[in-house]
Amino acid sequence: MTTRRLGPDDMDASLRLGAEAFGERPAGPPAGPAPAGPPSVAPTEPAPPWPPEGIVALGAFEGDDLVAKLNGRPYDSWFHGGRVATFGIAGVTVAAERRGEGLLTPLMDEILAQARRQGAVISTLFPTAPGIYRRFGYELVAELTTVSVPTAALQRLGRADGIRTRRATEGDVDAVRECYDRWGAQRNGPLTRDGVMFPADAAAWLSSFTGVTLALDTDDTVQGFVSWRRGPGYGPEARIGAEDLVWTSGPARDALLGVLGSFAAVTPTAHLETSGTDELALALPVTATTVVERSPYMLRVLDVPAAFRAVRPAAGVSGSVVFAVAGDAHGGTDGTYRLEVGGGEARCEPSTEAPATTFSSRGLALTWSGVLPLQRVVAEGLATAHGTGADLGLWDALGLSRPTHIRDYF
Repeated sequence: MTTRRLGPDDMDASLRLGAEAFGERPAGPPAGPAPAGPPSVAPTEPAPPWPPEGIVALGAFEGDDLVAKLNGRPYDSWFHGGRVATFGIAGVTVAAERRGEGLLTPLMDEILAQARRQGAVISTLFPTAPGIYRRFGYELVAELTTVSVPTAALQRLGRADGIRTRRATEGDVDAVRECYDRWGAQRNGPLTRDGVMFPADAAAWLSSFTGVTLALDTDDTVQGFVSWRRGPGYGPEARIGAEDLVWTSGPARDALLGVLGSFAAVTPTAHLETSGTDELALALPVTATTVVERSPYMLRVLDVPAAFRAVRPAAGVSGSVVFAVAGDAHGGTDGTYRLEVGGGEARCEPSTEAPATTFSSRGLALTWSGVLPLQRVVAEGLATAHGTGADLGLWDALGLSRPTHIRDYF
C-alpha cells in the first residue's frame, strides 16, 4: 500500500471512487438532432486544472488501484474575534470492499502533517459519520442547518425606523464583504470570504443569485444582506431560498426577513441557511420552522500555542494556568503548556510544569471553540482536572463562548 498526492492522471479514478460514497453525478441533457448544414468547429478551451487550485488531494494505492482518498484545502475562520488559519478536510472515500482495514489512518496522518506545514492552527470537516473522525481528535462543535419557514410568518415582520432595503449592485460588493466580516467577527466558526474558494469577481458573485438585498441605515451603511434564489413555479410547492442572511443589528435582520416574506403570495415557503436555530428564533414570530437538512461540523486543534494566542480574553481577565494535551496520536499536540492572560491578550508556550488540567484532543476542541465550559468537558471524560478551583475558573473567565455559526459547506 502506498500513499501519494493525486495528479491530473488520477482524476478519473478519483471521480469514480468519489461516486461510491457521494453518489453519481447527474447525467447531462440528452443529445438533440444534429444541426443542418456543414459542421462547425467550436473553439477548444483548456481543461480546468485538476485537482483544483489550492486543494491537496491524497490517495492510497494498492498497486495501480486507488482504494482510498481525501482532499484538504486552506481557509481562514473567524474565532474569538480574529482570523484563524484553518485546514478543511473533504471528499473522504474508501472503496466499499476495503472499509474497516485502516486505510484512512495514513491518509489522515499525512494530510494533517501537510496542514501543519502550511501553518494551519485548526482543522475542520463535515462528517457523514462523526465516530470515524473522533479517533483523529475531532469533535462536533456546530452544524450547518437549512430550515423551512412559512413566508406568511415572515411577512409580519415590519421594517424598522431608520432601515431601508434595496437591491445590491456591483458597486456594493465591497461593503457587503465588510458587513460579512463584522458579522463573522462576532461569532465562532464562519469562514472568512476570501481565498481560492471565494473569487473576488463582484459580477460573478451577484449573478449566482436571483438577487442580493441590502439593509441600510440612515447613513447608507450596510447593516445586513440576504442573497436569495427564487425557485421555479408559484404554487403550493414553490419556495424561495436564502443562502446568506447576515445582519449586524436586529432591525436589519427583520427588514431582510420581511423582504423574503413579501413573496408569500407566490412562494409559501422560504428555506434559510443558518447554524442551528437559536439566533434565528429570536427574530421569527412563529415556531413553525422545520429543519430540512443538517450538516454537522467537527474541529480539532493542530497548533496549541497559536490557537490560544488567537484568543482575545474578556476585559479585565488576568491569570495563568498550566495545562496538558495527551493521547493525540495524529495531530502532534501532546505536551504541556502555560497559558498567561492579561492586558487583553493571551500568551501560550510549552512548559515543563505540572498541569492543572489534561485535555484529550476532543476535549481541547470543545473548550477552545467555546462550545462547552471546562467543567462540562471534565464531566464528559474528555479532560481531567488536577488543579484548584481558581485554575479551573480561568478557562470560563476567558470569554471563549460566543455564538457558533457555520455558513459554507466544503
